[in-house]
Amino acid sequence: ALPPPPARYTGLEDERRKAATHGVMREGADMKKGLIAAGVLWLVDLVVTAVLVSLMPDQVPVHFNGGEVDRIGSRFENFTVPVIALVLGAFLALLAKYGDEGNRAIMTKLGIGMQVLFIALSAFVCLNILSYDPAEISLGAPDTAVPKIGAIIIGVTVAFMGFLMPKSKRNSAFGIRVSWTQKSDEAWERAHRFGGPVAIVGGALMLVCGLVFEGYAALAATMAVFVAWVAATLVGSYFVCKNVEG
Repeated sequence: ALPPPPARYTGLEDERRKAATHGVMREGADMKKGLIAAGVLWLVDLVVTAVLVSLMPDQVPVHFNGGEVDRIGSRFENFTVPVIALVLGAFLALLAKYGDEGNRAIMTKLGIGMQVLFIALSAFVCLNILSYDPAEISLGAPDTAVPKIGAIIIGVTVAFMGFLMPKSKRNSAFGIRVSWTQKSDEAWERAHRFGGPVAIVGGALMLVCGLVFEGYAALAATMAVFVAWVAATLVGSYFVCKNVEG
């Protein structure tokens, strides 16, 4: 019997290897740019806070409860927000660099989005404190702005998560992580294609609550929408995943 003819070289295998290598290099470059962007945004947060703190008196309202000032402390306590932003940013950066490969881009984007929110939070907290007349700062002074901005930030965060959800893959840190979504890649994709738009709508409604209502009414309305969003996400994701094989 004659030996089989040698396989013709088409170059397709080399092209596939080059494409895969190029994809990995591009992903690495994008991740590096994203981490740098998050770092720059954190520095912006730090500078904004430092500038606004420099304009404050030594003693300022630092805690609020029931719509009133319930603690007065050092103006430098306002650097707590950038410190929290740094810790959360470092955690997300580690997930982006060493976490599940399919979700590194999502973690990078989430890190950038969170830093933007922290800049807004730092600016609001400091400007709210500066709105007080230093001569009138005392325990029991009314404050309705803190719960209102809390409601707005919750809404924006949920909507941003909804934007990222459909692009995510199964992981141990982000998304609708319950038994019926984790049983297969198909179940995860179905749940997050459903959950993403629901989160965007829910976040938008929370944002409206923060803008329309005042004081603790804004926070109460936002939390009611938040509970409804969580319930709708869990129930809806169960039904879209229940016929998917594990």
